[in-house]
Amino acid sequence: MKLDVNTDATSILTAKFEKLHKSAFPSAVRNTLNEVADNHKKLIPKVAKHKFKNERNKTFFRAITNYEKATGFDVNKMTATSGLNPKALGGKASKVINNLEKQETGGKIKGRKLLAGSWSRSGNNLGGKVKTSSRFEKQDLHDSTEAFKFQLAKTGSKASAYISAVASAVKKGIKSFIIKSGRNGKLRGMAYQINKIKTNVKTRKTTLKTTKVYGYVSENEFTVKRRNFIGYSRRMVIKNIDKIYKEKAEFQFKKYLK
Repeated sequence: MKLDVNTDATSILTAKFEKLHKSAFPSAVRNTLNEVADNHKKLIPKVAKHKFKNERNKTFFRAITNYEKATGFDVNKMTATSGLNPKALGGKASKVINNLEKQETGGKIKGRKLLAGSWSRSGNNLGGKVKTSSRFEKQDLHDSTEAFKFQLAKTGSKASAYISAVASAVKKGIKSFIIKSGRNGKLRGMAYQINKIKTNVKTRKTTLKTTKVYGYVSENEFTVKRRNFIGYSRRMVIKNIDKIYKEKAEFQFKKYLK
């Protein structure tokens, strides 16, 4: 954030500082920049919640935004900054922020092939956090596509083919599997987690319980619409910068003109 102290609205205030202690003017400028940057930091999550609706929650944006204060007494070098912090979340926010910055203006971004849907999030809501049991690092996915296709071609039954897909993963001692479909290199699919599988020896009836974990797309490039949540937030807080400067200037006047 930068402040122009020579506009029609601010120049009269700026001129008054010539009669005060030399630290008064830099203090007013510094405090103005810091308050505006802090306001920007606080506004970003609120605007993002509206722009992204249920795709991202406000808590997530609060965790990855920050501001750096202006320091010193040289107003020509004084700058306060605010925005998304790549070092947040223990450094894990860097990749997410890179994609969010691209969504600011819109265009194509590279994303994960496995996408967490509402089924793998708390409250079965797209805005919820990914459940602990569904996180990427805990998924050892078995590709059951061929087993599924083979049984489907053989029996024509999707239910039978699905059981074969599950059995294929179980044989490997893996509790999660994926089934893909598509052609020409453009694949879609779904990843599942095996919660229960039990076969009655006498009836040969299999009791099976699985849950969806992730959706799958083979292309890792997506076109995203323009969100403009950073720029919009900045424009909103900049509108009040002259008002804030006036407040900080008057504080200094009261301090030194007692």
